[in-house]
Amino acid sequence: MNLRDPRLLLIAGGVIAAIVLFLVLRPSDDENAATTDTVAATTATQAETTTAAETETETTSTVDVTVAPPEPEPTIAVTVRDGQPVGGLARATVKQGDPVTIVVDADTSDEVHVHGYDLKANVAPGKPARIAFTATLAGGFEIELEEAGLHIAELAVQP
Repeated sequence: MNLRDPRLLLIAGGVIAAIVLFLVLRPSDDENAATTDTVAATTATQAETTTAAETETETTSTVDVTVAPPEPEPTIAVTVRDGQPVGGLARATVKQGDPVTIVVDADTSDEVHVHGYDLKANVAPGKPARIAFTATLAGGFEIELEEAGLHIAELAVQP
C-alpha cells in the first residue's frame, strides 16, 4: 500500500470527516436535557397562555340569552264580556293536521271546553285560557264556556 496513493488519502479523509461530523452533530445527554427543558417550558407557556385566554374569555363573555320563538297567532281568539262573546260567535276553519290555538279572555271564571276533542282549560278575569292542539279529527266542533253553557266559537276541521 502506498500512503501517497490519492485514492487512499481520499477514503481516509472521508472516514475522518464522517467521524468528525458524527461527533459534532450527535445529540449529547446535556443537549437532550436542554431540549426536554425547552419543550417542557414551551408547553407550560402555551398552557398558561391558553388558560389566560380562556379565563379572559370567560370573564369578558356576556350572559347567554335564549330567545324563545314567538308564540303563534291564535287560530281563534275570543273575548267574553257581560256573558257574550265580543263581536259575536268566533269561527275558524283549518285543515286536518294543522296546529290550533284557542285563546279565551273572559270577565268571569269558567271552563272553556272544546267539544269533540274534549279539551278543557280554566279562564278567569285577567287569566286567559289557552288551549293548543293538533286538529287530528275532521268535522265541526263547538267551543263553549261550560258552566255558563255559552257557545262562544266554532272550529271547522277539513280533511
